[in-house]
Amino acid sequence: MLETVFRSMVDAVIMLDTMGNIVRVNPAAVALYGFADEQDFPKTLAELSEVFEIRFADGREICPAQWPLARSLQGEVVRNVELMVRRKGTEQWSTREHGSAPVRDEQGAITHVVITVHDITEQKKAEEALRTANAELERIGRIVRLAHLTAKSGAWEWNLETNELIWTKEYFQLVQLEPSVRPTVELFYSLIHPDDREYIRRNLEDAIANASEFVTDFRAVLKDGVHWLERRGQVITDASGRACQVVGITTDVTDRKHLETALARSNQELERFAYAVSHDLKAPLRNIAAFVKLLSRKVGDLDGESQEWMRFVVENTERMQRMIEALLKYARVTHAVKPQALVDCNVVFNLALEALRTEIYNSGAVVSAERLPTVRADQERLVLLFQNLIGNAVKYRGKRRPEIHVAARQSAGEWIFSFADNGIGIDMRYRERIFDVFRRLHGSDQYEGAGIGLALCKRIAEAHGGRMWVESAPGVGSTFLFSVPVDSRD
Repeated sequence: MLETVFRSMVDAVIMLDTMGNIVRVNPAAVALYGFADEQDFPKTLAELSEVFEIRFADGREICPAQWPLARSLQGEVVRNVELMVRRKGTEQWSTREHGSAPVRDEQGAITHVVITVHDITEQKKAEEALRTANAELERIGRIVRLAHLTAKSGAWEWNLETNELIWTKEYFQLVQLEPSVRPTVELFYSLIHPDDREYIRRNLEDAIANASEFVTDFRAVLKDGVHWLERRGQVITDASGRACQVVGITTDVTDRKHLETALARSNQELERFAYAVSHDLKAPLRNIAAFVKLLSRKVGDLDGESQEWMRFVVENTERMQRMIEALLKYARVTHAVKPQALVDCNVVFNLALEALRTEIYNSGAVVSAERLPTVRADQERLVLLFQNLIGNAVKYRGKRRPEIHVAARQSAGEWIFSFADNGIGIDMRYRERIFDVFRRLHGSDQYEGAGIGLALCKRIAEAHGGRMWVESAPGVGSTFLFSVPVDSRD
């Protein structure tokens, strides 16, 4: 029975007599030290030392008197001594945990020493990796804490199963409360401005129902007044897909909101100024054009050069009138765009086609659309956006029959609309320039227009909280895209 136990032990076991002769080894010892069998195993400790080099775990050399064997020969029971071992002539060290105990006869004299050896190399690697990871986490934690302090932000965690809410120290500072205060969901909602509470509640419920990320801005009533806070969160689900936790970061964005308000006010004033100037210029230009025409009739017959001069003045005056009309349109369309109602984009598409009926018929264009979503927007501006993009696709056609396809897809909290055509295309070097006011890639003798259509489209998209861009290749066609945020209230 004892023999079976000895041979079955997982740890290496070596028995030596008091002279250093190796009396017994178990199979685990043979395998650990890399020998073929028990007969191949060294017969003495001296022979074993000729094959292997031993050091302390910190790399210091060990003398024979410090070996566990020597200590047990003096009657000591040795436990958990970590030593580094490697076969001489190799580079690889392994870490092994050694223990030893003396074996005594009936008179109490030491006759043998039993040594146990357990390889802990992988354990040590794991411990080192864990120490490294913990050090890195601590470093990242310091950076994150510093970032929270710098950015006026704090992290939070909400356990949906226990309803327990956890705030970091930085979050308490953010909402101007002492860390001794117990955070609760009720306390969180009590800090929100009354006008924003229902919106935040619905936004959070929607995110939990869809197990999605969310970003919301809201006003919080704190000790020193009203602050704007931005809340970014992620819903965590369990193995069954059920929402179990919500984690996130809240940042004070009051300064940003004040800047945005000031910028919006400045833009409104600039738009009003542009509108007023453009409006006031219309009458003088009309008068100039009219008087030049009257002058040409009154003077009578003019030589060819004089007639050319007169024609040049009239044409440029009329061109200036068209540009001012376009500028007025730009100012009117981009002024005070306020998304305020649910708009069916299928209706918007049909209204745009109705406005372009003549152009589509004359060009033979085929305009199609997939099922389009309902978004929160200003319908009049959205119709103008669709109309401009479809109209441009019809205008800038090649020799092929124009084909325009409108589609929409939802991605990362946005509806992305695409208007694809098979027209003349655009060199992508000009992908930014085409959205500037009065910037044209083609002369007015090639394609009519004031060069303001795409600028209008971009401003309308941005006024709805979206963006606009183009993907194109000359001779192949273009796809104009714009986004509209998905409103969580809907």
